[in-house]
Amino acid sequence: MIASDITGITAMDIASKNIFYLNKGSVVGDAVSELRNRRVHNVLVCSGKKYTGVFGYRQLFRLYGRSLKKTDIMPYISRPPVISPETKLPQVADYMYRLDFKLIPIGKDKSVSGIISESDILKKALQSGMFKDIRAKDIMSLEPVTIRDTETLGKGLQFMRENDISRLPVLDINEKVIGLVDSMDFVERMLSKKESYGELIEISPSQKGSTVEGEAYAPSEISDKDISISALMRTDMTFGNPDDPVEGLFTPKATKEISTVLIEENGSLVGILSPKDIVRHISALAEKKKMLVWISGIRGLDFSDFEVRELYRMLEETAAKLSKKIKVNTFSIYVKRYRVSGKRAKYSLRCRLTTARDVFTASYSGWDIRDAFGQLMDNTERMVIKSWDKKRKDTQESRRKSVYFEGVD
Repeated sequence: MIASDITGITAMDIASKNIFYLNKGSVVGDAVSELRNRRVHNVLVCSGKKYTGVFGYRQLFRLYGRSLKKTDIMPYISRPPVISPETKLPQVADYMYRLDFKLIPIGKDKSVSGIISESDILKKALQSGMFKDIRAKDIMSLEPVTIRDTETLGKGLQFMRENDISRLPVLDINEKVIGLVDSMDFVERMLSKKESYGELIEISPSQKGSTVEGEAYAPSEISDKDISISALMRTDMTFGNPDDPVEGLFTPKATKEISTVLIEENGSLVGILSPKDIVRHISALAEKKKMLVWISGIRGLDFSDFEVRELYRMLEETAAKLSKKIKVNTFSIYVKRYRVSGKRAKYSLRCRLTTARDVFTASYSGWDIRDAFGQLMDNTERMVIKSWDKKRKDTQESRRKSVYFEGVD
């Protein structure tokens, strides 16, 4: 099967029909148990048999430290769109990559008949043979975020949350990779006692015939600030070189357990290859690519039709302005109401804008949803244009120096 054959595969051809889900009344502890037991990054949330949304590691990162038994999941779920079973694979990948979801439900309206994950797309792509002649350097993510082994679990969680990543390589003092932390490792951590990651002290019977069994324990009251990231990292990793064929790098072990290949050159980490890179590559095969505009979190907030139209109008106007300077892939906004005073409510807004190379994020809060939304759009516009101007000046300076040095005998 060659790359062109991929375009004929439909969502239902590779969708998993073994659907498991949480009830919308579940608490965080239920979600953590489900994610851990099934070894998945995300799980569907349903009301009865009707699709409501998705809860996964991203939400857990935001809720880390909250009560597992008392925190409801509903205010924090994300809502990937339900797509038709006839949707072609490149378009599925396009939705998944540009909307930045790791799972897409398949079905009609709120009835889900299957789900597709990044891993499903990875496995199908490898079976197709489309990556046989593609090298790691062609599609890998460059300059991956890393962490030193002397840092703490709390710092690692902060890095993963701020950079919106699910895998974090751990380096030693010589900048060599010695481990990897995956989002599932933090899920395991949430179900473990804090004491289990401290310095173990072994107590053994001192006399023959003693009925006291040896046991290991750790000092109590250990906070995440005191626990090294190395206590959570795994050392079973898959490595490759930039010139290695992608098909040969994703071994059964890599695709089943971690789904991550660390790319090294001359002993230094230069890139990371994950299912998301595969999805991004396949998304380029989509026949039509339009900017995806997405506002989530507004359902159930009692906004009028006029207010919703105004939000989309401001979003589309900002996107149109920015498209004159950069090629925007996705422009998504998440709205949350977090404080109510009488008849007034305060809203927190988060924005994510992606291009082929960059990801821009911004946030703003205010009591009036339209004013807050407008301010968020202004801030986003200034941030992107500032970055664009800087890159243009850097390019011009680089060209000027090149011409200058070429002219020197």
